[in-house]
This record gives sequence, C-alpha cells and structure tokens, in this order.
Amino acid sequence: MLPNFLANKYEPVKLLSQTHFSSVYLAVQKSLARKVIIKTLLTKDTDKIYRRFEREARVLAQLDDPGVVKIYDFGKEQDTTFIVSEFVEGKSLAEILAENKRLTPKKALAIIKDLALILARVHRKGILHRDIKPSNIIIKEDGQVKLIDFGLAQAQLNGEGLQNITLAGEIIGTPAYMSPEQIQGKAIDFRSDIFSLGVVAYELLTGENPFVAESLTGVLNKVLNYKPMGWEKSFPAPITNLVTKMLEKKPEKRFGSCEEIANEISPILSALGEKSGGVKSKLKAHKKRFRLEFIVTGLFLIILTLLFSFRVIRPRRTAKDTILGPIGETAQTPPARIKSRFAPLTPSVQAPSSKQRSAEELTTNFTRLEGLTPKEGQNQKAPLREGKDTSFLKLNVDPWADVYLNGEFVGQTPMAKLLPVNQAVTNLRLVNSEFGVWETIINQKPNETLNIFINLAERFGGFLISAEPWAKVYINGVEKGTTPLGKVIYLLPGEYELQFLNPNFSPITETILLKPGEIKKKSVKFEK
Repeated sequence: MLPNFLANKYEPVKLLSQTHFSSVYLAVQKSLARKVIIKTLLTKDTDKIYRRFEREARVLAQLDDPGVVKIYDFGKEQDTTFIVSEFVEGKSLAEILAENKRLTPKKALAIIKDLALILARVHRKGILHRDIKPSNIIIKEDGQVKLIDFGLAQAQLNGEGLQNITLAGEIIGTPAYMSPEQIQGKAIDFRSDIFSLGVVAYELLTGENPFVAESLTGVLNKVLNYKPMGWEKSFPAPITNLVTKMLEKKPEKRFGSCEEIANEISPILSALGEKSGGVKSKLKAHKKRFRLEFIVTGLFLIILTLLFSFRVIRPRRTAKDTILGPIGETAQTPPARIKSRFAPLTPSVQAPSSKQRSAEELTTNFTRLEGLTPKEGQNQKAPLREGKDTSFLKLNVDPWADVYLNGEFVGQTPMAKLLPVNQAVTNLRLVNSEFGVWETIINQKPNETLNIFINLAERFGGFLISAEPWAKVYINGVEKGTTPLGKVIYLLPGEYELQFLNPNFSPITETILLKPGEIKKKSVKFEK
C-alpha cells in the first residue's frame, strides 16, 4: 500500500512490481485526475539504491524531451523515498516481442531511428542512459517512442567524460544488452548506448538476442567475443552493415553519434516504402496481418538486395578462455561479483542434448559454436600426449559433465582414466545440459596428479518458477521459456532480475539474490 503521505494525494490503482526495497504503483493524481507512476523506496540501509533513485530524478528533471518520460515529483518523507513520473499508455518492446517474436524490418528500423534521435538529444545534454533494453522502451498507442528508467544514467562532468559511479567489481546494467567496455569496467561514453541500441535492433529484426547464454559467465563471454553470424543472409547489406557497425566490439569502430545512425536509416526506410518521420503503426495488427506484411516486406528486401552487394562477415578465432581464478587441489566456484578487469573470454559452449553423443560429434559442434568450420575429414580434437613433465587430473563430477581442457573435448564423466596435462595452467570447462557451463583454471606442477571432485548442485543455484495464469520468463534480459517450465533453471550465484510477461497484464519484475546450492521457488500471480 502507498504510505499515508502519498495516499493523501494519489489514489493507487495497481501494484505493478515489487522488490525487497522498492515498489512501483499505477496511481491517479487526485488534484489533476491524471494517471501517474509512483516508485517508492524504503531508504533504511539502502543508501546505494537511494542514490540511484535520486540520480534518476535529477536526470529526468534535466531532460525535458518528448521522447523521455517526464518527472512530476521527487522527495523523501519518514523512511520512504518516492518518484512520481508520467504514465505512458502503451506497451514495452519486450511485451511487443513476446507477442510477435520479431518485427518487420521497416517497423524495427523506424523504432530504432526514433530511439537514435531521442538518444542523440539525451547525449547532447551530457547524459548516458546505460540500460537500453526492450523493457525500457515504450511504444505508445499512437506509435510514439518513449525511453524510460534512467536509474542507471550517468551525467557528464565538466565536459571531461562521464562520472563513474559504479563500485569496483560490480556490474551495473543488464548484461545481455551491455557493451564490452561497460562489462569490463572501462571508461564509457555515448558509444556504449549505441552498442546496446544495436542489440535491440538485432533482436527486433531477428527475434533473438545474439548474446543469450545459459549462465551469466556465458553472456559475458559472448558480449566480449562473439560476433553474430549467418543472420545477414536474411537481410540486405544496408541493414546488416548498420547493425554490425553498432555492434562493433571496439567503441571507435561504431558510429560517431546517434545522429549518424538516424541518417543511415532514413534511405533504408525510403527504400522499404516507409516515411522516415517516426513510427506510425500502432503495432496492434493481428498475427495474420503481421505475416502478410512480413512477406510483402520480404519482396522489398529481395529487390533491395539486387541493388547492394552483401558484405560477408568472416568468422574469426576468439581469444583463449578466461582465467576465472586459480584453484588448489579442489576447483573453486567463480566469484559471483565480476572483477572490473577481464581477461578475454570465449563464447559459452552450448550443452549437447544427449549424454551419449560421440566425441567427434561433440567436437564438431564445439568448433561450429566458436564460429569455425572444420575441414572435411579433419578431426578437430588434438590428442593429449604424455611427456616427461606431464601432470595428470583425476576428475569426478556429480551428476555428470562433458569435459573440455583448454578448449578441447576430452570425454564425459564418469571417467576412469587419468587426464594428461602438458602445461602448468589448464582451463577446465564442464558442460551439463541441466546446469549449463562451469569453468575454472587449474594450476599444476610438473609430474603432479590432482584429484578433483566437483558437485555442480553446490556450485550453482536455481529458480523454480511458476506463474498464474502463465508468463514468458526473462532472467537478466534472457528469455528462459514460458510457464509451466517444469524444471529448475540453474544459474551461477549472483543477483538476477526476473521479469514475467503476459500480454494481457502489466509486467512483473523482481530482483533476487541467488546463493550457491540454493533453489528458490518463485511464484507470481497476474491481476487485472
């Protein structure tokens, strides 16, 4: 319930979301009879979250922009801090994607152009959003695009760069939409928002986030090293070149400003038969109409493709696996907090669907997922050779795992044999179809034999999720499926944002801390 001092001015309509520290309400301002959004925060022992609230209020106060949600009031009374902001009638892009899977190119690019123009104005005022993602983008019923949630925004400091309010070793943002430099804790500028906007563009066009993985580590790996491949065959070169440039790993290779992105999109929209003055569609077409429009758009793309040559993105080898931390005779869990500096990470290995697949098949799949194509007849798994300084590993994993040493598949547990190791530092990666990917570094002396036992259930935590009547579930921006899921979702320990989407109700969002070996049951009920 709203605190009394707010209830005197505002009539609560619906509780939209709630966490341990904060609540978000849809309410009506009694004096003006208008709908508003009220965020409340219990400020006791939550100084960091309070600073985020205050930062959002100050940023919104600076941004008098039609593309940014407006703030009406901010304050603190008793133990409650509150923000009252504009209520935007419409749907988030996350909800729209849940209904339609993906958008036609002209709709997607029109939205991205509007967002680029909004961000250009925001950046000119020295503000960096830092959390661009579908759930923070609202499409009004008249097609207008609105950007919300500036709780992570940074303000420019004397024109000399952006304040770094991130604590050492802490990740701020939604990892699957974050730029490589943001993940690594490096200095960031407007080009970080451009990368995030590129992820949204890719998702609107293809229906998938390119950096989805089974674990937080896997997501970070992909953001840092993985280049989306194959998708460009479905779109003409101007579109793929646009998105590819936005998703460049190095900031200096991206667009120089969001205005450049908007200017790049205008002729593409013209070629697709869309006026470049904004999103005019209400995005409420039935599925049959959507499919018909997609087919018609496909004909436009074929014609446009004849006018442009495709740019082929050649796969390249990624850097070696990261060193997550040394271990002694027992493997250690990677830290829940990610360090501010990273060694290069490789893309996460997807677990095989069956435990009985051959080593050759697994190796081929591993190579393909790395973006490499094995030569015909070539076995990609190099044999492990024993020498005078060879060390050995005796590995036991509960329940089981496919084992990779330094990127090479060596077998599946249980393993009776000793594994020969010919170097002092070995990257150990375990892949299990239920738990996902776990990896660490083993340091060994020459001629040393280590006995290692790893219980995956103790290394991971998990969520057991249910929703009434049903929901599409996202964890840290990554889709996990639609309820009933019928299984535990295992993840590495850490803090996760859970989002539940049902097109007939308002989204429900909660932030939950997951500990090693912990299975948390989470049940939500949508209410009108």
